This record gives sequence, C-alpha cells and structure tokens, in this order.
Amino acid sequence: MRLLLLWGTRHTVLFPLLVAALSVTMSLVVTRGNVLWGKLPVLPAPTINEGFDAAAFAGVPWTIQVPLVALVYPIVVSFIALMLQRRAHSSIALRVYVMDSAVVPAGASSIGLLLAMSVQYFASLYASQEFLKSHMVDALAINCIWLVFNILLTGFFLGRTVRFVQDSEARQSFTRLAVYTVLRSELPAVVMKHLVVNAPYEKWRHAYPNDQVDKAPQVSFLSIWGDGSTEVKLDLHDKKVLRDIHLNLLKVVAWLWVRRARRELTEKSQREPVITFPLEVGSAKSGEVKLCVVHDGPTLTLLEKFLVRSAFVFKFARADTLSMTAEEMLLEVAGEVESLSDQNRHGAAVDTLRVLLELHKTLLLACVAEEEGVAQNAATMHSSPYSINGSPIDLKWLTPYREVSRVAVDQLERDVRLFRIMAHVPSSLVRVLPVRPERLIIDAFHISGNLSFHLENWWIRAAQACLVPNAQKFEGILPLPNGQVYERAIVDFIGSWGNVHVSIPSRSECADNEIWLALTGRAKILASHIDWSVTLFLRAMSRGDEIAATWLYENFLKWWGNRAHELQTDHLDLDSRFDSVALSLADKSWVEAQRYLWNGDNAVTIRLAEKALNLAIRRYWESMRLFVVLLLIQNGGDNADGESRELRFAAYLIQAQNLRSGGKVEAFPLDNPDAVSQAILNACFGDRAVRARIDGFSEGLTWEKQSPEVAFWIYGWSGVATDVTAMTSAQAKLMAAVVTQGRSNNRGSEKLIESWWRDLETLDSVARHCRDIRKLVLSSEFTDCAPAVSTLRNAIGRTGSLRQARVQVARANKIGSLKATRERTLTLRSLTVSEILVRRAVERIAKQVFELKDGASSPIQGVNFVPKLVVPRREYYVSHKKQIFAQGSNAEPEDSFVEAVGQQIFENMIVSAFHQYVVDSELRPVDSENLQSIDQPAVQDLHAFVLTIASLCDALRCASKHPVILVGPGNLSGYLQPFWWGSGHWQTPLPHGVVIRGPDGTKAENAPAYVNDVPVYELPTPNGGCYIVPLEDVQLLRIGGSGVANALNYSWSLMGDEKICITVSFCFAIGSANGSSS
Repeated sequence: MRLLLLWGTRHTVLFPLLVAALSVTMSLVVTRGNVLWGKLPVLPAPTINEGFDAAAFAGVPWTIQVPLVALVYPIVVSFIALMLQRRAHSSIALRVYVMDSAVVPAGASSIGLLLAMSVQYFASLYASQEFLKSHMVDALAINCIWLVFNILLTGFFLGRTVRFVQDSEARQSFTRLAVYTVLRSELPAVVMKHLVVNAPYEKWRHAYPNDQVDKAPQVSFLSIWGDGSTEVKLDLHDKKVLRDIHLNLLKVVAWLWVRRARRELTEKSQREPVITFPLEVGSAKSGEVKLCVVHDGPTLTLLEKFLVRSAFVFKFARADTLSMTAEEMLLEVAGEVESLSDQNRHGAAVDTLRVLLELHKTLLLACVAEEEGVAQNAATMHSSPYSINGSPIDLKWLTPYREVSRVAVDQLERDVRLFRIMAHVPSSLVRVLPVRPERLIIDAFHISGNLSFHLENWWIRAAQACLVPNAQKFEGILPLPNGQVYERAIVDFIGSWGNVHVSIPSRSECADNEIWLALTGRAKILASHIDWSVTLFLRAMSRGDEIAATWLYENFLKWWGNRAHELQTDHLDLDSRFDSVALSLADKSWVEAQRYLWNGDNAVTIRLAEKALNLAIRRYWESMRLFVVLLLIQNGGDNADGESRELRFAAYLIQAQNLRSGGKVEAFPLDNPDAVSQAILNACFGDRAVRARIDGFSEGLTWEKQSPEVAFWIYGWSGVATDVTAMTSAQAKLMAAVVTQGRSNNRGSEKLIESWWRDLETLDSVARHCRDIRKLVLSSEFTDCAPAVSTLRNAIGRTGSLRQARVQVARANKIGSLKATRERTLTLRSLTVSEILVRRAVERIAKQVFELKDGASSPIQGVNFVPKLVVPRREYYVSHKKQIFAQGSNAEPEDSFVEAVGQQIFENMIVSAFHQYVVDSELRPVDSENLQSIDQPAVQDLHAFVLTIASLCDALRCASKHPVILVGPGNLSGYLQPFWWGSGHWQTPLPHGVVIRGPDGTKAENAPAYVNDVPVYELPTPNGGCYIVPLEDVQLLRIGGSGVANALNYSWSLMGDEKICITVSFCFAIGSANGSSS
C-alpha cells in the first residue's frame, strides 16, 4: 500500500486515473454483477420522477467536494510548511512529509473526483429522462466508491500529519523513507553502473587492460583512451536520461568487433585497438551524444551500428522535486545541528546529533548483505565506477560530520556535550556494525581524525592569541581558562577514542571459518586504530602541543595494556614456534592460517589461531612503538639539549614510562642493547607485509610545517625519508643511548638472525645493514650527534662515557654482520645445484637466442638449423646466483635476465660469424685508416668514400645481387648517417649521384640509414672497417643441429659459494638461403 502511495506521489496524473478505473470497475460489479456473474445481488436503479432536477442533485456533492479540496489540503500543508520554516534547513524534511503523508496522491484523487463531478453537473443539464433512468445508478456507484477512496486517503493523510507533528514520529518517518525509498532507489542505480562497467571483463570474458599485453583488443565503458573515431552517435533534441543499456546487444557487437580487430592485428602492426561505449548510465544528455567510439581499430558494420543504437534506452528527463539522496538527508540533519548550536540551543543540538547518528547507523545496517556466505556491505561500493577518484558510499555519508565537528569544537567553552557525542561517534558505530567488512569501521575513524583536526586548529588559534609579543618560543601549554577547557576536551576525546572494542560472534553460533573472518577483520581494524593513534600523537608533537602530546602519548603507550584482557596471547611470544607470526596472518584464509600455524603435532584450533593473531597485533603495536621512537630521535636533531620535547618523549617510550595515573602499561623492553637490536632487525627485515604497512604509513606523515598547497597543482616530493630502514642515524643513536656499562649479551639478535637462515637475501641485507651501522657509529659524523645521544642517555638514566657506548654498538653490529654472513655462507654451501633447473634455464636462453630473427643493426633475417654443420664450436659463459638453481627452489632466472643474455649471445654470434666470413671470403674494407681516425676529414675524402661505396653497390646490383653495407661503430658509421650530409653550415653537401636517407616509416625498413636505397647496418666489424657484401651471403644464421633441443651443449661449475657459471656452446655460421655458409 505504501509503495502504491509513493508511486502516486511521483505520478500525479496517473494516480487519479487509476482510482477512477478502480471505481468504474467496482461500480460495474455493484450495478451489473448479475449480468456478468449470474445471480450476484446488485444495486437497484433509483426511481426518477418527471420533476427530478439532475443539475441540483449533482451540485450538492460538488459543493461539498470543492471546500474539501480548496481548504483542507492547502491549510494543512501550509501549516506543516510554516512549522518546518523554524528550521534552518527544511527542504528535505518537507519532501519527507509530502512522501510519507501521501498528500499528493490524496489531493490529486480529490481533484480528479471534483473534475468528474463538474463534468456530471454540466452534463446533467443536457441529459434526458431515459438516459438518467438507465445510467443514474452507475454514476451514483462511481461517485460513492471514488468518494470512499478519497475519504480513506484524506484520513490517512490527516493521520500521518498529526503523527508527523510529533518529533519522535517525524524521526521515524525520516528513517523509514531513507531506508525503504531513498536507499532502495539509490543502491540499485549504483549497482547497475558497476554491472555495466564490469560487464566486458566479468560477463563477456574480455581481458582486463594490462600493460604487459600490448595490441590486445579492449572493450570498455570508460572513456580513458582519449579521442577516437566516433562510430555511432545520436542527436537528442530534448534533454533525456539514459535509463538502461541492453548488454546482450552490446556483447554481440563487442564479440564481432574483437574478432575483426584480432585479424587486423595479425596483418598490420598497430597500437592496441579499443572500442568504448562512453555514455554513463543515469546521465542526462541533450544534443549530440557519442554512443560508440573506436580507437585504432576497425570501423563498425551497419548491423553493429544498428545494434548499438538499439542497446541504449533513453527516456525524457523530467524535474523530480521530491527526489533526494541519503547523503542529502544526512546533510540536512547535520545542518540542523549546526543551526541549533549557533542559536545556543545546545540540548536540542545534542538530540539532533543523536538523530543523525541513529540515521547513519540505520543506513549502514540496511546495506548489510551476504555474498557466498561472507558478510558484505553495499555501502563500501564506490558511488560511481566512472570516476577514478570516486569515494565509497560510506565515506560520502561521513561528510555531514565535518561541519558538526567544527561546530562542536567552536562551542567547547559554552557547552561540551556536543563535542563528547561527536567523540563517541566512531565507538558507537563500532558497537553496532558487524566486523566484516572491516572497511566501514576503518573509514569511521576519519570522524575522529576530522574532530582532532578542528581541535588542533582551535589550539593554534588560542596559542596565537596568548602569545607574548616578541616571544621566541611557545612552551606548548595554554594559560587558563583555555588550557583547562582544552585539556578537558583532550581527555574526553581520548576516553572515547580508546573505547573502541570490536565484538566477535559466538563460537557456538558460527563455523570456524566465519569466526576466523571476524578475527582477521578485527585485527585490521585494530591495526588501523594503532595507525591513527600514532598519527594523532605525532600531530601534537609537530605543533608543540605539550598537553595533547602527553595525553596522546598515554593513549598510545597503554594501547596494548588496556586491551590485554580482550586480546589474550597466553604467552605465545615465549614459544619459538610462533616467532614468525606477524600481521600478515590476517590476510590468510582459515585453511591457509591452519597450514601456516601447524607445527606437525596437534591440529590448529580457532582458539589457538585467535591467540596467534592477537600476538601479531601486539607485535605490530611494538613495531609502531619502535618506529615512533626512531622518528622522534630523528626529528630531535643532532644538537638537541635537555629541553628537547622529541627526545624527552622518546625516552618515555623507551622506558614505557607512565605519565598519568590509570590504565595499564604492558610493553616489550627497549632499554637494553640486545632488545633494541632485535627490535630494529625485526622492523627492518622481518615480515614484509608489516614493513610495507609501516613504510606506507611513514610516507603519509608530514612532520615539518609546509607552505599552503593549491588544489590540483603538481608538487615535487621533498623531505627526509622516514621509513625504518632509512633511519640508520636514529637507529645508531638509539643503540648508543641504551648501552649499559659492561659487555652486553647479543643472544636475542643472534637468535633472530639464525631464524632467517633460509632467506639468503635477508641475511645479505642484515650483514650490510650491520656494517653500515658500525661504520656510522665509528665515523666522525656520529661525533656531531654527541649532544643528542648524551641527552637521551641522561633521560633514560644511563651513565658512562659516550665513547665506550659507541665501541659497544660497533662491536655488537660487527658480531651481527659476521653472524649473518656466516649463516648465509653455511646455507649457500649446503645448497645442491639441480641439474633440471640448470637445463631449464639453458633451454630458455637458447629459445631466446633462436627466436631473435631480426636485429636492428644486422642484416640477419632468420635462423636455420643444419644437422651436420661442420664448424668449430664456440663457447659463451653465463653466471647467476647459486640459490636460484638449488634443489627445491621455486625460483627461476628473471625474464629480463634471460632476454638480456639471449640478446648478447645472439649479437656475439653474428659478430663472430661475420668475422669468419670476412676471413674465408678474403674481403677488404672500403675505407682508409686515415679517414677512420680523423674527426673532421676533408670534403674530398668524404666524397671519395661515399662514391666508392655507391659504385661497389652498383656493381653488386649489376651482378643481380642485393648489396648491404656493414660498418663498424665509430667515425665511419657517423659518415653514413643522414645528419652528416645536407645544406646546413654544420653539414657536408652530398656528391652528385649519392642519396643518404633514414628509414621510411611507411615501409618495413629496420636499418638506421640507406645509401642509394642500400641498407647500412652498424656491426663490430674487423678493425671497425666498412664492408659491402651481398645480402644473399649473410641473410641467415645457420645453427648446427636439428632443433633447439640438440643445437647446444652446456656444462656448469661453481664460482665460489655465491654463483654458478654455465658454459653454453654452439656451432654456427652465416650463410645464404641455398645452403652455403661460412
């Protein structure tokens, strides 16, 4: 029923006609039912006397209907409109009332009945008695039934109006319309756009655009290939909306076009052909629109053009004043919060903010769905797949909170309730939303980030206002009363921010794989929460905010301790079987996690997997703690004194020192050299996923204050690298700062290095890293850091000389470097070279050599295998890493390496074969040694040189042969290039009868130059000379053997512990197509 009324609201003309049709149908049943269905009782016709006044009878109900239409609806609607005018933003609320109360269909039906009665009134003056007697009962039944409909509609309308006046009912109407109407129309439109854009790849089975696959025909609905040839266009005289696309028709067009494009690709060399259908679903267009555009491909046939035109369905665009989006509804509620707050109606503003939060929750929960048993949410979809920088729907729904955050911070001195509610928004969303997909909750953290941003601006304005004139430095603490207000706001913010707890479904209700999905989602959410906690703390440090830095430091330091009861690990960190557990575990499926955690003994339970994942979260927090310490040390500078805020907080983090009461601190030790060395090595060379996450986090940091940036301008990156591996100076300072008196034990870091014995690349990096740290600590450059290191040592209570600390750090890193080198050497020596892997690599190289049929600087046109080729074998040597060919290795030499080796061997084979050909044919070069050694030869010598070449080429042509010019790199090669000859002041004029040009792009010419149309190839010839030879003698490279399998011999040997040397030998010579060779 409600859907019918909503349909009537949007179709004000069709709804009265529908009611009229229902009234006529029901009147036929009432008055003519006995004719249609036999003995059905019917309404008898009234008795009409001769003096019956039909006009007077028809005018009585007409006079009743007119006041109803003219007074009731306008008065009630005007009352609601005036009531809503008290709000600063009421356009959406008025639309909600109109759609929820069904005033439009009720009023339209009443007007329709009024028009029908008016027609009856005027028609009754001309009606005869016979006509009235036969049709009066029909008119009475129709009017009565229609009037009953109108009474019901009017009663519904008035009832909804009375309820809408109540705030609670108005909120329910707002929510009900947002979910059942707005969201129901908005989400299918977005889904339809995604289906259309992804149809070529997911439904039509075309390949995704890939840079590795050039010249593959592409089909797309995105116009990202620039301008092309418009194949199908349509001229729209009026503004129309693209309502639908018949994908099956376009599928036929794409299939036919791709087949033709592939055939042309085999015949011609061209860029990748692309066919696009660039029109966006739901877009309103007028004038000339492009339906199909082809880029570098065949044109469409008449049938294909007809199918394209038939596939696009347009409808007239009409103004829909009642249309709205969920984002607009949220923005109106947020605007009401802002207005009420500006009017100092703080209690009403808080209540309205709660309404906004509840509406937001309802919208997110209404988008929950399941896909293949995995919880999903439609709000994570991008609002438009046509936009590269488009935002997901859930991020758009966060937009209303931006201005509310600003207002909440501005009202801190008057009323703090709005700020507290805003601070609790993320934790409130976390409590009601399912853990998967985790993206919804991670995006919700932006609300707290935006609130913190406005609070930072408030602090900056307050600090500037209280800054003493000519003051050189601000101490970082606001004076009263602003300081008290600000600290209270920071405490409220942290209390809400730290109250983020993600619930996991009960194990008795869900399968293990579902529990694991929830656990991994929680791990990713908590990792993002750690990142945000670090970001907020570093923001406070960068602006010199002592109060915020202290409280945010406390929030980060106690992050794990406050959650240890929830994220229990049962001391798995002491079990060596879980040494490699890291946050990358959250990216694995349940089956992969079981395989990863299995120790060969008992099966992995979901409880054990949960503890391991909790341990991974803690280790990520510890890694971020180390990262923050290093970043603080780096930004503290080399000459920092005891007043350095950065070094002071770095010392707090190193010691895990509690600055405020409450909460719980649990942290791994960082105050001894071995623990620091182990943490640094783990952060630099441990789990790759964790390293990549921290590096990505560091790239988004901006410690130093920068000048304002203009939107859409391109800026070059500048600044100090802040990834953990690059902060070697900060690492050395930290190691020197924690050194104690006496020799330290390095067993922990050595044990960590031993655990990487399989990873040769990591061991090599560790050895190099330790050597770099040792070199830095012993260098004079580190002496300049003495003030900072001494300050840090004093802050954490270390005694002893800095020189002794440097020596101990150098010693520890020397031990680490030697340990990593020894482990790597032992592993290399234990590797056994696999004959199969060596043979496979040799076959790849041979295949690469033999497939090189053309060369840019050689006349070779192909490779020919000769079973009994009698020429000496020539050897080539290839060296590579030994571990690539170890037994059990899944690695292979890179494609780039194989291609480079194959290219080099091929070029060397051509050079060697040509040298042998010169010796066997007793050829003599054309040039003289004087011309080859002079940079600026005389014009006469140059003319004689090119004329001699031209005459020798003519002589070969007269002998019915095709000459080619082979010249060595150097001066002679330059003399045969087009740039040397011409009329310019730097050029030399060509002699008569000689033409030197470059390659013709319209022809298949691959030589860099041509002398009288004879190709010139640069080749390392004997003594760099110039030779003119028949193409027929050098056009083939003849290989001894019947094919790739038996054309080569190979052997291998070890080159120390690191590499393997492969010796490859071939029999080859250059020759002609008739079988002669040299």
